[in-house]
Amino acid sequence: MKILARATATGLLLCGVVCLLHGSMLRASDWAWRVGVGYDFLSQQYSLDSLISLEGDSLAAMTALKTTYLDDLKASFQMTYTPGDQPGLELGAGLEQTRDASRFRVYGSGNPTFGRTRLTWNSDLEWRRAVDGGAAAGESFVTGRARGRLSVPARTSLTWFADLDADFVAFDVTDRYTRSYQRAGLKAGITREFGLMSSVRLAAFTALRQVPDSTAMNYRNIGAEIWLLGLFSGSTLDVYARVEARDYHQPDGEDDYTRVEITADHTLGLGSSAFFRQIGELEGMFSNDADPYGYDYTRAELRLLGGVRNTELSAAIGPEIGYMAVRSGDYAPEEDYREYGIATDFDVLSLSRLFCSLESSTGFRNLVYEDDTQSDYTYERLNLVGDIRLAGRLALSGLVSAEWEWHDDADENSQIFLISTNLTYAF
Repeated sequence: MKILARATATGLLLCGVVCLLHGSMLRASDWAWRVGVGYDFLSQQYSLDSLISLEGDSLAAMTALKTTYLDDLKASFQMTYTPGDQPGLELGAGLEQTRDASRFRVYGSGNPTFGRTRLTWNSDLEWRRAVDGGAAAGESFVTGRARGRLSVPARTSLTWFADLDADFVAFDVTDRYTRSYQRAGLKAGITREFGLMSSVRLAAFTALRQVPDSTAMNYRNIGAEIWLLGLFSGSTLDVYARVEARDYHQPDGEDDYTRVEITADHTLGLGSSAFFRQIGELEGMFSNDADPYGYDYTRAELRLLGGVRNTELSAAIGPEIGYMAVRSGDYAPEEDYREYGIATDFDVLSLSRLFCSLESSTGFRNLVYEDDTQSDYTYERLNLVGDIRLAGRLALSGLVSAEWEWHDDADENSQIFLISTNLTYAF
């Protein structure tokens, strides 16, 4: 695996090498530059059920805690090279500075063809260094990822493909919860196209992860997946199914599990502007029967949305339900629940100026098992993503994600809030 890590890092630096090879042919028109400033904030408020011992007496205390994990202004610089004589090739580098850390990133992507065969690749390598030298675990690290896909047409509507995916993280300082690792995976399959923009894809995959500081976290997995994308008269269909078996190489199959995931998204057009959308998710995890600490569960979600849309706007609202059942041994927590709510989606897309997507869910979670540490609650989940061109080459982008829980006992209320913004100028 050490050889694999070195090979991965070498591949990730390919973009820099290509830049050097083309140094004598660089043209100003092939370069794009971007500078910006931004702000990141992440805060969580929650309740801690603690047992305090005082002179032989026990006092159960519910303590409300608020932690701010991130509160940073940042400045960034990015340059991108896209040679006009090599369509599809893009190389770039970026630097981001906050009061706590410096981040430097190089990346590249391309899609060269060799006769009827196409190679699609992308790579990313990032260094993060804490301003104080990174004495704490997880503060300074190097991480990278390289992906490649080789596609070979068998006939007009049939294509074979093979994917190679490798990534790693190397922390300067590790601890029990922060560990370096290397991982590599291989996927092979076939894509069958039919009709207008419709296809079905079948694939099998395997992956291997190695954690130098903990053999218990090493694993190998195998699995298969199918993806169906259909565009029919007045409707669209997107279905994905995956099954994965993971082996941690521990005695008696400890921590081993099989996971099944199915997602489906169907939209039916109703006239010129109205539509009815159904979104479903089903997930199940099944651990080794011999593992007393196994965590087995089934989780399902369903949304039924009705709405209207045109070329630039889309708005929808409708009910949502959720379900989770835990089937684990004596050591697993009781987490069964039923969830009922209202979901709303709102999207704005103006190619010349504005993009905005807002998702909101408001509802109630009923826990099958309640005790002193958990109870039913009302929730609100909000996600907002936006990008607006303010003037000329000046643009503002942002992400807001928040979740609130309201319990009968106000001391149990919790919230988490994330905001990330960037103001950039391209030249």
